[in-house]
Amino acid sequence: MPIFSCEDRNKEKAMSADLPTTIVIKTTDSCNAACHYCYEENVVDGAVRTIPLDVVEEIYRWAAESGLAKVQLVWHGGEPLLTGISFFQQIFSIQAKYERPGLEYIHSLQTNGILVDDDWIELFRSCCIGVGVSIDGPAWLHDFQRPMSSGYPSHSRVISAIDRMTAAGLRVSLSAVVTQKSLGAEREIISFFSALRAESVDFLPMTVLASKLQGHAFLISATDFCQFMSEIYKEWARLGEERISIRYLENMIRGVTGCLPTLCTFSGRCGAYISIDFDGSLYPCDSFMRAQEFRMGNLRDNTLGTLLSTSRYHTFRADIAQLPHTCENCEIIQACNGGCPSERYSGDGKFMRRYPFCETRRHLARLIVTDLNAAGVSELVRIPMVIHTESPQ
Repeated sequence: MPIFSCEDRNKEKAMSADLPTTIVIKTTDSCNAACHYCYEENVVDGAVRTIPLDVVEEIYRWAAESGLAKVQLVWHGGEPLLTGISFFQQIFSIQAKYERPGLEYIHSLQTNGILVDDDWIELFRSCCIGVGVSIDGPAWLHDFQRPMSSGYPSHSRVISAIDRMTAAGLRVSLSAVVTQKSLGAEREIISFFSALRAESVDFLPMTVLASKLQGHAFLISATDFCQFMSEIYKEWARLGEERISIRYLENMIRGVTGCLPTLCTFSGRCGAYISIDFDGSLYPCDSFMRAQEFRMGNLRDNTLGTLLSTSRYHTFRADIAQLPHTCENCEIIQACNGGCPSERYSGDGKFMRRYPFCETRRHLARLIVTDLNAAGVSELVRIPMVIHTESPQ
């Protein structure tokens, strides 16, 4: 399989640092949705528990002293909007104390969209917050899987939020969980997302993220996801300029053309990410949240700099860099980089299990490279409109 060159690979590699540059901050564990596939037990049942502001200040203190040029802060939940606008106003007051020449704070927030109103939109606009919205597709699919905690459907409210935010000029990206209900509806799903004015969408396979999901009726296999993404790719290619950006596919394209992927699950740069729970606990990634073997300490007991300098943290960084033997001679290693370490974890402290979506990526890479070769090098910036009938293997 040919690998094309790309000017930015060396430049982007040079930008990688030993320090984490993206911090996922769990603002609260409360949520006002009752998604049937959720691995958390976080429906609102009283007062909303929020991350202490002294923990937030420690994050900023570390960032200001880190020497980094950019630090991305991802505000997550639960549902972060449950913390209220005043909470975020306090956060930005803290940030003002830690502004430094040559340091840029980049903000994004992941929401279910239910509480978005004009006041929130103004906060997002004035504070330059990129917004990610969770929406699984058309109403019949989304409302079946993602009702509000009250039991009422949420789709119309989410669509209204997306429309209002994009009309206000906000950067909006979407995330959709792929379940058994999604299979066979690929054309309708991609048409639905392409009709929205959001910047991009990412498709996330529903897998076992916690023991409570074992045997769940919504779970899909790697083969299911391969078939789904293959059909999505074909329809996406056919739509041409009318299509929405699909982060999974575009990272595959970046990889097979020699560019450095940007999604963490493709980049092989897990060390660039850390996650902080609402109680101040530090984890090396959101995928390891609440797993005690990966809890690196608490920011209420130690500084972030201290926790990031421990041998335990550096051992983890070294362990996830080790790839399974099956990756050594793989023709798409530059596009895949071994996949997400959380799904290669074998439970014995090692990350040497074969990535479960390996064949999904190999199959998509074959489709993409065939199309790129057919179009010629001049068409690398645009995936050509070539449709395939090859079945996933």
